Parts: sequence; structure tokens; C-alpha cells
Amino acid sequence: MIAFLCGGVLWNKMSYFPAMDLKNRPDLPGNQALIETVGKAASESGFLILTNHGIQQGLSDRCFSMCQEFFDLQSEAKIKFATQRFLPSNSNSYRGYFPVIAGDPSQKEGFEFGQCSSPDSRFPETLRWPEIQGFEATLKKMHAELTRLGLYMLSLLGLYLGHRQDWMQKDFADGMSTFRIIHYPGNTQSQSFQSPNELTYSTPDHTDSGFITLLFQDNTGGLEALFPDGQWREVPPTEGAIVMNLGDLLAFLSGHRLKATRHRVRTPSGSRLSMPFFFEPSPGTLIPWPYKGGAISGSYREGELVPYADFLEKKIQSFGEYSVGSSRKDH
Repeated sequence: MIAFLCGGVLWNKMSYFPAMDLKNRPDLPGNQALIETVGKAASESGFLILTNHGIQQGLSDRCFSMCQEFFDLQSEAKIKFATQRFLPSNSNSYRGYFPVIAGDPSQKEGFEFGQCSSPDSRFPETLRWPEIQGFEATLKKMHAELTRLGLYMLSLLGLYLGHRQDWMQKDFADGMSTFRIIHYPGNTQSQSFQSPNELTYSTPDHTDSGFITLLFQDNTGGLEALFPDGQWREVPPTEGAIVMNLGDLLAFLSGHRLKATRHRVRTPSGSRLSMPFFFEPSPGTLIPWPYKGGAISGSYREGELVPYADFLEKKIQSFGEYSVGSSRKDH
């Protein structure tokens, strides 16, 4: 099997992205080899495939089954669980269902929730849950499992950066983390972000804005990331594995030792399901503003400490599912 060195990490030309065996999350003290291996991969590619991560296959299978059952519902049934932006009679303003938005660059529908016990008033956790047996309990269990995995990966990366093992752990223990289930319909008329004769993309080229994203994807394929050689490569679906990538905030906090990698989703020919978990701190956690100027920054200066909820309020202005139909122009 052909492999080559890129920046000191051994890359496999068949998979392009490093697979990290977490060995069911051993205690980190004394596991310097694991810390170095994962940290180096996060520095070189920012996209990793996690195996033996400690989350049971049965739970992810049940989550995918719940996803399929929910998205198979008629539009009239799903819209009952929508946020206020799409169904004004609903009181849930932040969490819940969002439909495919005509004309939006990102062509998908989804349902999301969080479990922050002390949310910011701008980001309430209230929502309506679908009346599918086991849906709420199964997704909440996955949220809890991914939170534990996120805390472990944060410790691991913190140690790699030279911090203590408990680096930022309190900030994430009751955070705003989002678990989202997504359906990408096939054959949508999404805009091509290359040329008219090339592939179209259900989600355009971007970096994630936060800290750590943990993703389960089905076997459809279509997720692509920008490889260190400047080429776009598919992140291969791997049964039972979790795809991990890093966001702008963690890259900034690391002095850009860790990499926030650009990625996109190719429009599927059929239908695609994915389940991303966005690992987020508590609303009051002070984080450095990671951007230089631009419309999103407003009066904020690069490196200025701001509460995470303030950062999020600014950032989500660019996301169609949060802005369409909203009476708040800044949210």
C-alpha cells in the first residue's frame, strides 16, 4: 500500500486521512504516544478518523434509525417541530427542526438540540420533541456520550499543547454543545461552487467556527476536506468510526498549531444522513475573538476576550437556518 510523508505524518494514499485508534480512551497520564500521535495529526490535517472511541455501535445504529424515521415523515408533520423562524406559532426560538431553505447555499434539513442547564437567554434549550418512540431518550444519550468523548479529546489536545489535563474542562462540563441530525436530499438544485460543468455541493466550502466537531456519517459519502497537498479528498465513510475536525476557536487558542480544515459536502445522488456534534463551552466562557476585521467582527478586535454566547450570536448570522424569517436581524 502506497504511503508518503507530509509534514512528518505518515499519510496513506488510499484513505488520505489518519485513522486514530483511541483504544477505548485509556488514562492519559503515561500515554504520551497517543497524545503525540493524535496531536500531530490534528496539527497536520485537522481531520481525523477516530476508532475504538468508546461509543457503542448499537447506540449510533439506533440514532441513525431514529434519523431515518424522522426525516421520512411528511413535511407537514416535521414542520410542527420547527423553530419559530419557520413556524411562528412555536415558542422554541433556537433549537428544533429546520427545513431545506430554497436558494440557500447549504441544502439540508435538520433537527438539533442541546442540554445546557443554564443557557443564555438568547439561546434557550426549549423545543418540541417528535413523538417517535425512543427518539428523545436515544438522542440525549448520544449527546451525553459525545460530551464525554469531547472532554477526553480536549484533554488530549490540551496536553499536546502543554496545558494541564484539566485545561478548559470546567468550561465544557455544562456547555452549549449541539447535537444535530441532518438529511441531505439528493438531486437538489444547489449552486455549483466550481464551474457549471462540475459537481454541486449541498454545503459549500467552510471551516467550523468553534472547538471540536465529532461526526457520524452514513455510507453514502460526499464529505470532502482540503488535503495538505492542496487537493480536495473525500473523507471515507467507515462503519463505527467518528470523524473529528477542529474549529477556528481551537486553532486560534493553540496559536494555530492545531488546524481548522476547510471542508464541504458534495450533493448526493440519492440521500445522505449525518450526525454532527459541535462541542461548545458554556455561554459565559471567555474566548478570544479569532477573526481580523470583516463584517462579522463589528467592533471586536482580534484576540479581544468575549463571552462565548456573544461570539455565537455574531457567528450564526451567516447560517440560513438561524436567520430566515427571524424578527431579530442580529440573530
